[in-house]
Amino acid sequence: MQRLDPVLKELNQELTNAPPEAADDIQAQIKEREENLLPFYTQVAIEFADLHDRSGRMQAKGVIRDTINWRNSRSYFYWRLRRRLAEDALVEKVQKAAVTSAMAEEAGAAFKLKLDGMLSTEGIYGDDRATTEWLEGTGAEKAAEAVKEVATGALQKAIAEMEARLAQL
Repeated sequence: MQRLDPVLKELNQELTNAPPEAADDIQAQIKEREENLLPFYTQVAIEFADLHDRSGRMQAKGVIRDTINWRNSRSYFYWRLRRRLAEDALVEKVQKAAVTSAMAEEAGAAFKLKLDGMLSTEGIYGDDRATTEWLEGTGAEKAAEAVKEVATGALQKAIAEMEARLAQL
C-alpha cells in the first residue's frame, strides 16, 4: 500500500519532515488510510491468487492434463486410477528383472516410453478407459511381450557390464 497509494506516499513524506508533535497525528492518518484500503487490497490479492489456481490456467501451463466436470469426476478418476495401476504393475515387472536400482529406474523409464509408443500407435494414448481395457484385454499380450523385451534388454546390459568388469581383472 505504501508503495502504490499516492495519499500514503504523501503522508509518509510529511511524516519524515514533520515535527515530533505532529507525527502522532500523521501516524493516525496513515493507519486510517491503510484500514480503508485493506479490503480492496485483500480482494485483489485473493483474485490474483485464485486466477493462478483455476483449472483453465493450470491446463494452459501443462500442470494438469484435463479439466473435468463434477458430474463425470467419479468415472474419470476411476478409469485414471485403473490405468495407472495397470501401467505401474507392468513397470514393476520390468524393474524386478533389473540387477541394480539404477538399472530398475532406467528399465522402467524405457518400458514407459515403449508403452506410450504402443498406445499412440493404437490411437488410445490420451484415453484412460480405452487404455485400461486394451491393457487388460487385446493388448495384454503385446504389453507382456514389451515387458519381456525391456527386461531382457536390461538383463543383457547387466551381463555386458559384468563381462566388461571381469575382462578388466
